[in-house]
Amino acid sequence: MTRPNLIRDLSVAIIGVVLSLILLLVWIRLDIETGLIDEWRRTIRIGDALLPTIGAIGVLGSALWIGLSAYLWPDNEAGAEFSAPLLVLVLGIQLVSFVLMLWVGPVLIALFADEGVTYRLKLDSVPWKYTGFLAGGTFMIFALKSLLERSFTLRSLGIAFLATAVMAFLYDVPFDNMLLPPNGDF
Repeated sequence: MTRPNLIRDLSVAIIGVVLSLILLLVWIRLDIETGLIDEWRRTIRIGDALLPTIGAIGVLGSALWIGLSAYLWPDNEAGAEFSAPLLVLVLGIQLVSFVLMLWVGPVLIALFADEGVTYRLKLDSVPWKYTGFLAGGTFMIFALKSLLERSFTLRSLGIAFLATAVMAFLYDVPFDNMLLPPNGDF
């Protein structure tokens, strides 16, 4: 007798593995010209394929973990059924996060910078280059963590801010010419 959660978990795992392998082995290679790391005129910079590759590896690892855990713990009935309100709530959190990422920096520049200074002129200077990323990223992590824990705590807010700051540091410091999201859009 098979349980519905096993079939669901294995389906998610198989779909995740197949899609991530297609992304890793086909799509990234055909669509992106530079590799993981790009060297141009003796300057080493992040290649266009690095972030999609890291994302695809994350999806692959997650899918493999879902499939493996379905076999290792077959009696585990944990797992939620599909919930449309939860999906709408998570998508709403994502939308608010992206809006914050896009607009916190320009709004702060409009409010606090000298007249005639635009966000485009300041997008690669401290603290302006971090404002949108930190606001949107902190909100996203805090809201999703609070949703899972079903409570709002200062500890969760601190963890969300620290996690976002570490991500900003890891992406911004090693590469001189890389802009944190959404600064490349301006």
